[in-house]
Amino acid sequence: MIRIHLGPLTLARTRIAISPLNESVAALELLHRYGSQAPWPYTEWARRAWEILRTVPQVAALHVHLHLAEAGRGQRTPDVFEPMPEVSEPELGQELDALRETPRELVEVQFATHWPGSVPDFLVSYQRDHVKAFAALANAPGCLRRWWSPPSRPRSR
Repeated sequence: MIRIHLGPLTLARTRIAISPLNESVAALELLHRYGSQAPWPYTEWARRAWEILRTVPQVAALHVHLHLAEAGRGQRTPDVFEPMPEVSEPELGQELDALRETPRELVEVQFATHWPGSVPDFLVSYQRDHVKAFAALANAPGCLRRWWSPPSRPRSR
């Protein structure tokens, strides 16, 4: 048996949800950490996903918006890029709306937690004008929508 002790604040913030945005960001983190060489059980998925990330133009733009190459291996993505779902099965569109509405205070707290000195260059736009930066990420031509549901490949017979 596993027993987890939660305080009242943690329990109040706990959600059991299937979040397309959180899953998408976690998948990008996995690829950022390992590239196409992720360990089992993600090995085959990572190989295919890395190819999609490199070759599908709408999805490849995630490199531009999240600057994965500049983030530094092992650096965790701030929670500000993964808003807590309000419902147990949110649609990606709802989560992108929440991303667009990220409050400045949350950006400041998260960035100070992850980078106490100064934020990396690739995050300066989120610090300078968070409304514009999060809108660009959420509205990028199909990026996160395509990443969540990439084009299907023809099956060989």
